[in-house]
Amino acid sequence: MKNYLEEMKKFISYRSISTDTQYKNDMSQTANYLCDLLKTYGFETKSITWYGNPIVVASYHHDDSLPTCLIYGHYDVQPADISEWWEQDPFDMQTTDEKIIARGAVDNKGQIMIHIISIGEAIQEWTLQYNIKFMIEGDEETGSPYLSKFVKDHTEDLSCDFVMVSDGEIIGEDIPTITAGYRWWANMTVTLQTATVDLHSGIYWWIAPNSAHEANILINKLYDDGYRIAIPGYYDDVSLISQEMIDNNLSVPFDPEDIKKITGMKSLYMIDDYDPVTINGLLPTIQVTWLQSWYTGNWYRNAIPHQTIIKFNLRLAPGQNAQTAVAKFSNWIQETLPTYVDSTIDISDPYEAITIDTDNTYTQKTAKVLEQQYNNKAIFRYCWAAVPVTGLFQEILKAAVVVADLGNEDCNMHGVAENMRLSCIEKGLAFSKAYFSSPAE
Repeated sequence: MKNYLEEMKKFISYRSISTDTQYKNDMSQTANYLCDLLKTYGFETKSITWYGNPIVVASYHHDDSLPTCLIYGHYDVQPADISEWWEQDPFDMQTTDEKIIARGAVDNKGQIMIHIISIGEAIQEWTLQYNIKFMIEGDEETGSPYLSKFVKDHTEDLSCDFVMVSDGEIIGEDIPTITAGYRWWANMTVTLQTATVDLHSGIYWWIAPNSAHEANILINKLYDDGYRIAIPGYYDDVSLISQEMIDNNLSVPFDPEDIKKITGMKSLYMIDDYDPVTINGLLPTIQVTWLQSWYTGNWYRNAIPHQTIIKFNLRLAPGQNAQTAVAKFSNWIQETLPTYVDSTIDISDPYEAITIDTDNTYTQKTAKVLEQQYNNKAIFRYCWAAVPVTGLFQEILKAAVVVADLGNEDCNMHGVAENMRLSCIEKGLAFSKAYFSSPAE
């Protein structure tokens, strides 16, 4: 733990924010730091450019008879500023009796560091039972736009028997969690325009269409009274949710009161046909993530906004094609808006949903070792978030993928005071050390 905390303090200090180009130099410095750290454990390392921010690839090969594990992670983080984090610089890691607090504490610096430290110690103690490769990228938070080409171009560097990913949270405080699938996603920006300029709200108060009002009407039509997406045919290509999936999800603990406590929500939306875990993990959703109707300055500007911008995030279910889902949504917008509202639609970041094959010895061993460390039965979960690269590893490398989540459920990922509990770090280090120090089954 001491070694882990010391290295995490250094790792966190690099402001590796991939969504802002002013931090380009920080991204390169972070990649160099990782290369230097892995070299101290005997890894051959390189920082590969030309695919966005540098991608760190490292290899430790010591026995041809042993299986090879590729461990994936990312060093880029979400934006964070001291003005939001009160007294703490989010890139100056603070350690309390219960947790570490910093941007990247859990997503993903804290989790990838668990594997670096534990495997490094196994190498030093001559207990490592696998050949190890690391691939640590710097564009995950921007959608990894060049990753497909990178994986195709570097299949030899990345060739392996299986891939280990740790980039999520466990359930509750002590239930080991393995991800069995992801809903994937697309982002859309919709701009509505009702005039060429903002209009005086007294002179034109009754005769002028209001772009903000039209945005509100459009958003209200998106879901029906049962909180199902109201776009015709939107569910047509969603894969059938099997009874096996439902039975698995019913075994996953879900306490609405715990969720309310963690998030501050007062109520949770439910759909009568399914349990909440199935709803969250296997049904599509469309969310408004950003809305601007022009004037955002101090006090009031009494004008009717001529333009409103809405940003949508689409989370797609297994079976859905991202391009088809986006097309259906785009067509629905055009058909729903009145003729006096002009609109433009910009689309980015489409990714397909994925189901991870968990029927392999590497996943079964993961469940067994996790259960030993947590003293609790491992749960398989369909996740409502996304780690896009997992599909590429299955498709291009033809490798088994194991997603062993190590973060705490109340980590506040992407938010203020992002954190990782020390108890999760200790269990994560113990799991990683035990897994890679014992023979493959």
